[in-house]
Amino acid sequence: MKKKSTWIIVLLLVLIALFTYLLYSMNRNAGQSAPSDGLDRNVIRLEATKETIANTIEVKGKSSYADETPVYAPFAAEVKEWNVQEGSQVEKGQVLFKLEDSALRDSIELAKANVRKQELDLKLGALRDRVEQDAADAKWGDPTVAFEQYAGEEQKAAEAELGGVQLDIARKELELNEEKLAKAQYIAPVGGIFLFSETKEPKMVDPAAAIGKIVDTTKLELIATVGEYEVFRIKEGMEAVIKAEALKRTELKGVVEHVSKFAKTGTDPAQFEVVISLEADPELIAGLTLTGTIQTDKKDEAIVVPTLAVMQENGDYFVYVERNGAIEKQPVEIGLETPDKTEILNGVSVGDVVVLQ
Repeated sequence: MKKKSTWIIVLLLVLIALFTYLLYSMNRNAGQSAPSDGLDRNVIRLEATKETIANTIEVKGKSSYADETPVYAPFAAEVKEWNVQEGSQVEKGQVLFKLEDSALRDSIELAKANVRKQELDLKLGALRDRVEQDAADAKWGDPTVAFEQYAGEEQKAAEAELGGVQLDIARKELELNEEKLAKAQYIAPVGGIFLFSETKEPKMVDPAAAIGKIVDTTKLELIATVGEYEVFRIKEGMEAVIKAEALKRTELKGVVEHVSKFAKTGTDPAQFEVVISLEADPELIAGLTLTGTIQTDKKDEAIVVPTLAVMQENGDYFVYVERNGAIEKQPVEIGLETPDKTEILNGVSVGDVVVLQ
């Protein structure tokens, strides 16, 4: 029994030794077959390429109609006739509404009569002055008569001047009323879609409040806001690509038309308005949520590497480049930067292998 236990122990020791030897052999063989070039096979290698690189800023906002012409009544009056409905298409020169003008016509006729009366009064006064002048000339030798004659002439001249001023005023009032009468039929100044401001087809109108507006639906724009760091990078005339969340397949072109020089009131941090004109599209309407990508910088045929590969040390930039089977630290001069790629002005050529460790 004792001998049997001894043989079992010896057999276990032999098996353990054999297993240890096999593990050692496998590890040694793996070490002998591994590459001996000293390079880490887990690093990422990418070639420097020549391509177009661009910097962009993303903005969000709402679509809005660019041209909206407000419609105001020419004078306060009752509306006699409406020739337009809410949302209808109107043409330039079309009569939108007619105002009650009977009282205005009566006022014009009365003003004409008043002007005519004042003109006749001035003529009669001038004729009377000539007759009295002829009669007074015969008595010119008497000093008392001469003084009275002089005073009378001055008074008549002043009265004539006053009459002339009153006549001018009356003529101008008549001219203004005639202009009002000509506008009693309101003519559309532009074409587009007509929309009422509040009350549809109001009975009374006042020139102080807009009746509605005429909208050009072919011209839309994106109204967005940007922060104080982005506003200096955006310039008028820059191109933009616009996407509408409600129109998943629609991608539009746009151009920056205006960049505000003043922050919007009540914004903290400061926000500045940017207006981007949009190309015409039959599906695009006002009020849609839009996202615009503005191209702020662009460089064609630039040598670029991944931005992650560019390192900085003491204000200087460098990359790791694989050359002749070894990885070298290469100082570089950078140009345009984007989140994905960086332009290399000096230090790396097209085809060089940049290593990301």
